[in-house]
Amino acid sequence: MKIVESRYAWLMIVMMTVFPWFAQADSHPFVIESFTSHTFDIARDQQFPIMIRVAEATELQVDIVSPDGDLVKTLYPMQSTAAGVLKLSWNGTDMRNQPVPNEAWFPVIRYRQNGTLISVSPQDSSGGEVIEHVPLTIESPHRLKIKLDTPARVLMRAGIKSGAMLRTIVNWQPKAAGAHVIQWNGRDTSDVFPFTGLENFAVMATAYQLPDNSIITWRNEAKSYTHWRQSLGYPEQSADQRASIQETRNGHLLSKVFFKPKYLPLDPLVQLELKQNPVSQLATVEVDIPQQDRGLVEESLYEVGFFIDGEFVSEEEQGYVPFTWQFKPSNYSKGVHYLTVNITGFDGQVGVSSVKFVNE
Repeated sequence: MKIVESRYAWLMIVMMTVFPWFAQADSHPFVIESFTSHTFDIARDQQFPIMIRVAEATELQVDIVSPDGDLVKTLYPMQSTAAGVLKLSWNGTDMRNQPVPNEAWFPVIRYRQNGTLISVSPQDSSGGEVIEHVPLTIESPHRLKIKLDTPARVLMRAGIKSGAMLRTIVNWQPKAAGAHVIQWNGRDTSDVFPFTGLENFAVMATAYQLPDNSIITWRNEAKSYTHWRQSLGYPEQSADQRASIQETRNGHLLSKVFFKPKYLPLDPLVQLELKQNPVSQLATVEVDIPQQDRGLVEESLYEVGFFIDGEFVSEEEQGYVPFTWQFKPSNYSKGVHYLTVNITGFDGQVGVSSVKFVNE
């Protein structure tokens, strides 16, 4: 499925109706009891309870894993376990007893059956279902409100309707079910374009469901998930591992983002430089992506869109950077203007950068 259809793709969301679906547990000799809450404030030195109903005596192990499947901590080492309710808890720390960053984590159960080790993860049978509609209220340009019926990863972007995307406000962050107030500074990514006061200012929100039994930690902004994962020495996934994408589950559309590594940046950083030539009256715009971010868009073609004051001016479909574009500032009215570039990948990534120029 082609996610990006046009230069206005950041406002266009193609989704299907989603019905809650839960993995059937009767093929395994246990079931994880539903959580009363999916959020865990690890700053309060509390325990997150995990109860597992074991149907028959089984040799099993219980781990907490990251959204990329990396081991975080073993809560219950492999051992014979009698039928009944196994009561466990997690204190929000990793194997080094260090607090984990804000993210969504999952219990994974491994058990032996007829000499075979079987691993059961919520991510194998749930999560990724595109949410058809995320209710969004713009209470003020700096205060937004969304409502979720189920735990989900959320993307929120702001920009100009039928024009430039100017800021990713929430970049696929995990959120619990319920109402969420999102406060932001109302500025574009480059902090130069005061666009929230414009009449055609717009915000979009989309989301996909988190897997069952997600544990969303919060109140630990000191370390990013990417840095946490690197500190444990976990390697990056190969391109082949990233390529395994399932389009639907039980007839419900799955988000491609669900299958992407969570430790990678989702949108590329865009470098933008504008040079004005008083002799030719032409302005030259040089666009580039840092080497470490090029892999985010180089796997397929991407579009480079140029906007003046948020309105579309030109578009090029490219498969390479750096890229150079020219225009005449004198074609615009006297005064201050804003040039924005959007680099839009066909998997939904949008890199954005803006610069101010003056037509005297």
